[in-house]
Amino acid sequence: MKEKSLKKQKNLNLLHRPMDPRNPRDRTLRLVQMAVLVAISSVLVLLSFPILPVVPFMEYDLADIPVLLCTFTMGTPAGLLVLTIAALLQAFVFAHNGIIGFIMHMISSGIWVLLAGGIYSLCKRTTKGMVLGLVCGTIAVVLVMIPLNFIFIPVLMNADLSVAETASIFWQGLFGGYDPAAYSEAAIAMHDTVAGLLWIGIIPFNLIKWVLHSVIFVIVYRSLPFLRRHKQQAEV
Repeated sequence: MKEKSLKKQKNLNLLHRPMDPRNPRDRTLRLVQMAVLVAISSVLVLLSFPILPVVPFMEYDLADIPVLLCTFTMGTPAGLLVLTIAALLQAFVFAHNGIIGFIMHMISSGIWVLLAGGIYSLCKRTTKGMVLGLVCGTIAVVLVMIPLNFIFIPVLMNADLSVAETASIFWQGLFGGYDPAAYSEAAIAMHDTVAGLLWIGIIPFNLIKWVLHSVIFVIVYRSLPFLRRHKQQAEV
């Protein structure tokens, strides 16, 4: 009876122990779990909506929550793999801004996954480590998204602009101001538009987005006890 109970417990905890690469069952179950999370993430991105009227082109969705669930249950490498596949599907299959959308998604969500998952592991997977990781990840993403929005939003809104031009005008504007004669009127207008939206729309949106992500993730994670069965998490 005791042996059956231990076997059942082992099966329940299969995702919460180091995966044995020689065990076909481990590999199959891990792949199925990751595929399900990719599918959930891809569906959630379709349920996007604007949250600030001043920046209606910036929409909120929950697609990153399954990615972080993967990170905290199966390890940071697995989370990054799920993120990459989901970001590719969302950018090119569901037409979410193509290559630029993919790059922005990978950078922003990748930073969040790396910091949140990394700090959580360094803090021996404690609740404090989780909170610290999510806070640090949120702050880092909000800061990183400032230059990314200056560079990529103008290109998304005006197909005639290039990333090189928008990056150059941002860089020069950051250090003493840009020379208007060196850039097209469209590039200058888009740069100034983004600058005008920075404090009233872009930064507040990203702050709200990643704080909401963190809160929703904690609620989901703590409401599913099988995800917290062991502190020892599986690593791919």
